[in-house]
Amino acid sequence: MKFLPLKKMILCFILPPLLYAATIYCSNNYLKSDYEKKIRNILLLNSNEIYEGKISLEKAIEKNISQFIETDTLLKKKIVNLEILIIEKSGKIIYPKPNLPANRLNQEFEINISNTAKENFTILEKGIDTKITISLPDWLKTSTGVIYFSIGLILFLIQYVNAVKKTREYEKEKLERIKKLEQEEKKYKEKLIDLEDEKKELAEKINALKQKYSEKKSSEEEMLDEIISLEEKLKAFNETQAKKEEEISEMRERLEELEKKKSIIHRKKDFDFLSKRFETLYKNVIMEKKAYEGFGELEEELQIKAEELIHLLNNEPEKVIIKRKVFSGKRNKTTSFEVIFGYTGRLYFSKNKENKTKILLIGTKNTQNKDMDYLHNL
Repeated sequence: MKFLPLKKMILCFILPPLLYAATIYCSNNYLKSDYEKKIRNILLLNSNEIYEGKISLEKAIEKNISQFIETDTLLKKKIVNLEILIIEKSGKIIYPKPNLPANRLNQEFEINISNTAKENFTILEKGIDTKITISLPDWLKTSTGVIYFSIGLILFLIQYVNAVKKTREYEKEKLERIKKLEQEEKKYKEKLIDLEDEKKELAEKINALKQKYSEKKSSEEEMLDEIISLEEKLKAFNETQAKKEEEISEMRERLEELEKKKSIIHRKKDFDFLSKRFETLYKNVIMEKKAYEGFGELEEELQIKAEELIHLLNNEPEKVIIKRKVFSGKRNKTTSFEVIFGYTGRLYFSKNKENKTKILLIGTKNTQNKDMDYLHNL
């Protein structure tokens, strides 16, 4: 069967015996531990009578155990089989009392009357061992096994019923698909018949077109000559167009070169103008070429703020608020300083040997990472 879960069904037969064995084992261990505690607690309930010699230790233990067996529910209803063995450290059995001959009992009775307290004390001083054996009755084991087997069988039947149900559903879906396919097949057969009719009509139309083609063949030859001449003219036009496009691209390249030259000349003029102006106005400040370039790339408002800062560095450098120190250069790691202007502007400077301010770089917050790389690689 396609949907039969073999693994789960095998577990339905394997798990019950495993659970049965685990239950019996755990129950025996638990009951043994529990009854050992209970027996130890009730052995010496009447300890005063034992020490005073009013009753022998054997009889006291036998009496306490008998009362315990009569009052314990599991033992009374024989749900649990309990075997108790109590022995002295020397190996003598205290409980259950072995059967002795009548003359031996009388002898022991006479001796025990005078020395009971002494013997009781001696035995207790040496110590006694309690050993118990627990076993469940056969009817309880059988009923437990039947319960686990029934659970496993029920689970097996559930899996089997589910598998049968899924198989029936699958078969039902399969039949529905077959019906749909048969219906589609019927439709396609009808379409094939229609296509055959269309094929006949098309064949008739093709024959009619062939007749017309033979009639118009002569006129088509004239049209072909005309098409060939037009293609030659188109070819000549394309060649002319390609030449013109090459000329246009050459002109564009020349214009781009001229624009580049103009921008370089313009930048050089700006640099020369700025350097002359700053050297004239600010005698105590030395501007690096990179600083001029950064200054030229600023917006007009930031340029004004930057020049105010340069003016302050030239006249009153001690009033300049330094944001942080920046180490520039790979080898010497010269100390340089970062100053903010106009919120987004950044200016980096250092002091030379003559204590003049050397402006290394001017930029913005957006160019800060690139500017820091430049400073570190000086």
